[in-house]
Amino acid sequence: MNAGLFCSYSAMLTLLPLHASDVLGEAGTATAIGGIFAASSMISFVGIPLGGYLADRFGRRSTVFPSALLVCAGAALTAGASSLETLTGAVLVWGMGNSMVGPGVTAFTADIARDEGTRSQALSLSNTAMDLSLLVCPLSLGALAQLTDCPTALLATSGVVGAANMLFALRTTEPRHQLKSDD
Repeated sequence: MNAGLFCSYSAMLTLLPLHASDVLGEAGTATAIGGIFAASSMISFVGIPLGGYLADRFGRRSTVFPSALLVCAGAALTAGASSLETLTGAVLVWGMGNSMVGPGVTAFTADIARDEGTRSQALSLSNTAMDLSLLVCPLSLGALAQLTDCPTALLATSGVVGAANMLFALRTTEPRHQLKSDD
């Protein structure tokens, strides 16, 4: 799941400035594009603690899946944006999903590596998946955008995150020790 999530981050860093420039035209100044990134970062102040709370309250898988759907929707909406307002709104959805999914994935990784002797290794492996994604995705998404266009590469990002999310949903179960009873 982390590889898919960081494919999304790669798209945000690689494709968003190019797409924003195309959508905004003359209004696509560095300040305007920086403002869109700032809005996405600001939403993280809400999304990260909300994602952590929901992951603790309702379960890691139960939070990761809908949060990753927000990432998919945000990337797809960004691909179809046609104005500063729609682009900013789409990026806010994308940023909210990106920020909410992280706490659940990290907690899930820590939960499944219950042995203190393997937890650091599991988290390191998870970080390696992120690094690999940050190595491959900017190049491949940039090449795809160059061969086609930014909206196509953004839709591909949505597909990659969606596929990672489906694999996560189909191949994992909520760690038993993490499930809480309501009593």
